[in-house]
Amino acid sequence: MALLYSMDPVRRRVTVTATAQPTYAEFSALIDAVVREPAFEPGDDILWDRRAYIDVPTRDYIERIVVWWQRCLPQLGYGRVANVVPGARSAAYGMARMAELMGKPDGHLRAFNDLAEAIRWLDERFAHGPVEHATQLPDSR
Repeated sequence: MALLYSMDPVRRRVTVTATAQPTYAEFSALIDAVVREPAFEPGDDILWDRRAYIDVPTRDYIERIVVWWQRCLPQLGYGRVANVVPGARSAAYGMARMAELMGKPDGHLRAFNDLAEAIRWLDERFAHGPVEHATQLPDSR
């Protein structure tokens, strides 16, 4: 299988390591496995680490994956997704940026070529603590 994953329940993160370009069946099997994990909660972030291979996906492949991914978002809970690929000037990075643009606004998908930068972006939600939303207007007295 081209995809392996691990869970970090403290950071609310799934890390997926891709060792080759996954098939649609592999994507589907991965999502099924992740959502069955007891530690998984909808809204968990996903770190896609595909630095281990440099194959460049086709535009058709990216379009099909983005459409498929958007269908999975309600099940996954709209967490952030960091897609880490090798090389800022590589064709693989260009295709990851295309996926980022195609994936808006249905999720927080960003392409990175630096793992540490991707992790910092995913960790941003922990920097300020939990976000609280007002449930009523402030008293105007």
